[in-house]
Amino acid sequence: MEEDISNEGVFDYQDILPGSSIASLQVCTASDGRPCHLLDQITACNKLLEYIQCRLEETTPDELSLASQPTFEENTATEAEQREACALMLWILKRHRCVNSVKVSIHTDSEELCEHQKLIVRSLRMAPALKNLGITIRSHLISQIQSLSCISFLAQLETLDIVLNGLEIGPVLRPLFETSLALRSLELHVCSNSVPKGVDFWDALASCKALNSLKVFFVFLFQMPKDTFLPFFEYLEKTSTLTSVHVALSILTPSQWLKPVLSALHGNKRLVNVTLEGFVVNIEEALAIENFLTKNSEIRSLELIYCVSGNARQVPCYDTDEFGTLTPLILPWLSLLKSNRVLQNVRLNFRGFNPAECAAFLEGVAKNRHLRSVSIEDIQKYCCSLSRHARRNNKGGNGTMRQDKRPEILLNGCEKIRPVSLYISTPEELTWFVTAVLPSEFRLRITSFTFRLPLLDPTQESASAIAGFIAESKSLALLVMDFRCANNDSKKWQGLEIEKTILKAVHRNSSINDLLLYYLDCTDADAEELAYTISRSNTICNVRFDLGLNAGSVFLSHLFPRISCNYTILSAFMGNIPCLVGSPYHNLLNITARNQRLVARAAKFAAGSSSTPCAEAFELVSSNPALVNELCELASVDETEASRMIGQRLRYLQNVHNFMQISVVVKQRVRCHMNSSECLQLDDVDEYSWLSVRRYLLLADVRQ
Repeated sequence: MEEDISNEGVFDYQDILPGSSIASLQVCTASDGRPCHLLDQITACNKLLEYIQCRLEETTPDELSLASQPTFEENTATEAEQREACALMLWILKRHRCVNSVKVSIHTDSEELCEHQKLIVRSLRMAPALKNLGITIRSHLISQIQSLSCISFLAQLETLDIVLNGLEIGPVLRPLFETSLALRSLELHVCSNSVPKGVDFWDALASCKALNSLKVFFVFLFQMPKDTFLPFFEYLEKTSTLTSVHVALSILTPSQWLKPVLSALHGNKRLVNVTLEGFVVNIEEALAIENFLTKNSEIRSLELIYCVSGNARQVPCYDTDEFGTLTPLILPWLSLLKSNRVLQNVRLNFRGFNPAECAAFLEGVAKNRHLRSVSIEDIQKYCCSLSRHARRNNKGGNGTMRQDKRPEILLNGCEKIRPVSLYISTPEELTWFVTAVLPSEFRLRITSFTFRLPLLDPTQESASAIAGFIAESKSLALLVMDFRCANNDSKKWQGLEIEKTILKAVHRNSSINDLLLYYLDCTDADAEELAYTISRSNTICNVRFDLGLNAGSVFLSHLFPRISCNYTILSAFMGNIPCLVGSPYHNLLNITARNQRLVARAAKFAAGSSSTPCAEAFELVSSNPALVNELCELASVDETEASRMIGQRLRYLQNVHNFMQISVVVKQRVRCHMNSSECLQLDDVDEYSWLSVRRYLLLADVRQ
């Protein structure tokens, strides 16, 4: 039983976080008797303090990006715990002046904000390095939010994510827009009673000359007149700084809403990314999108999220027995794929298209060699329909089944399309995956694979097919495996070694970076196999497991001490396992924190640093997949350039003179005095012999 320490007064946070630094903070409070709790359903303050101590121990100011991210979520707790959450935030902001990201959520149904909520709002002034602010406010009284005027002093803000419900947002945000010089990204969630009235708000937003990314979410706008949005359309039309626009509606609105948005964006020649969410797309709207992309030739990415065709409301799903014919709705998309040579990223929803139209679109995708990423929603059911239809109708004269080529036509020829995410959850999709995907070249482009095995009703043969794909894949980066099933479903698995077959395939894979695994009750043998896989892997960076309490303990017991020599794993989460100081889970988190610090130092060396600790870290984690991403952020380069820089620094360390210089043995190069015995000197060793020695010699082996 957990000890209730919620009423023991204020903790001494000086003792809890010695020498730590926090880069990002998230806080949520409630004044209606629903205070806060923390971090993945951890309900007691002692668990919070143990977690913070585990995750922030030994962090230093130059590793802020690796620090923990406390999250205060809304739940039932005591008023004392709520005050403790507020006190923790204030203490952090006061002591750690380098906090650059804060996320605050204030909920109240009363007429006034409580004192600690007002204190949280005023405390934002205590973060001089604040650049990213996410704030959620739900209140009925504008007067209670006027304390937010403090954000007008935050002219250094670069990112603002704000949700305001129950007040008109113009008076609150206009001072910030008029004074901001650095605001680059803005995300607005606008409810029906918070829509800006008039043009003053949008005129103030237009004064933000550095703003290049805008996301606007209109929520619950029932029966709002079109004139309400005219100032917004006028702003989109006259602004010239935006390169990324995301317009979202929480409900599917009439189709006439899409064309004014596209018309307003026509004049912006700097647009690169356009995302439209929640619109209805009929033939006229599809033609308008094609015309818009033709005139705005700089657009590289188009995403239509939850945008459905008009006939999807009348025909939500076609009969799988009918292959269907092409309708005018698909023609603009086919024309776009044929003529556009600039678009690189496309995201569409296939609701309302019949299987024939899906086939035509995929064939157009295969022929377009300029596309780099294609995300298609609701496509799997149609691929299954195509496969079943072809098997029913492609029989030879002797009654035998002819080989079904249509799925391969759809899936082959897409060698430039990446990444591809695949989720299978039905027996039909499993059949499609085994019979159509695995024999095709399309399998080589799958980077994310998710399956829930009990729903697939697998056989040993289908499990072996999945295992073979996982073991041989060179592109798979994310693998999510869900083995949870009800007790009455586990009987049909008796005598089969499906889980063990797939786990052994994970061990043979050499490309997976993220592994998520869920069990209802994992066996000890599977837990041991999984521990062996994680400890020996050179690619798995992030793991998230829910194995059950007993199996989780078995897994951790087999994981140590082998995991101490693993420099690849960067984050780990174990469901239903308590994180106690000194426990195996605590030690695992310490190892992930150590590896994170090593990757950060290694990235500095790859970027040009000559520091010995950075070089030692680079030797240990040069093959870590996360090093490329870390270097991309540090040096502002793409993945190709980051890989080239890492290879260049590896070759630099192989040289005997550079090795001795970095290890502080010599200042510039190796020069040995002549020995009277005429023995071979270090500066005379040929490159091959030195590299043979270097295989067993690390910088850390050289004593200072």
